[in-house]
Amino acid sequence: MLRMETDVLPHLPGIVFVEFGGNDAVHDKRHVSVDDFERNLLIICQRLKDHGGRVVLVTFPPIVDRWHIYYSDPYYQRWGGLDRCVEEYRERTRQVAQRSGLPLFDLDRFLREKITKDGAEAYIQPDGVHLTPRANVAIAEAVRQFLVRNN
Repeated sequence: MLRMETDVLPHLPGIVFVEFGGNDAVHDKRHVSVDDFERNLLIICQRLKDHGGRVVLVTFPPIVDRWHIYYSDPYYQRWGGLDRCVEEYRERTRQVAQRSGLPLFDLDRFLREKITKDGAEAYIQPDGVHLTPRANVAIAEAVRQFLVRNN
């Protein structure tokens, strides 16, 4: 949220896509509870709207647990892996969008459909979390279509 004041609000574009949550789920000093995540998300959305921005919420993309550095971390086993842990943040994003009447680009579901068809390697880098160039091209086109439908 600190970066909003310097990196976003002074340059406020017409539409702001808001996506975060992956690092919030880690169990180190960056951890943020799902409830705090929601509070932060609502604050960010309100700040953007107060400055005239249109907000689109975006879910965090899939994580391939077996490729991720935290794959064997016992902390995430209570959820069945890091991806399932992050799903709580994705689901909260979906709920906030629905309750707030904000548009939602469900990046997670979009990429899961692509992965089912083409395999995870096509869209997720070997670290299990970052996107490939092919994913970025697919997402750019999906976002273009989303904007056409929702404008």
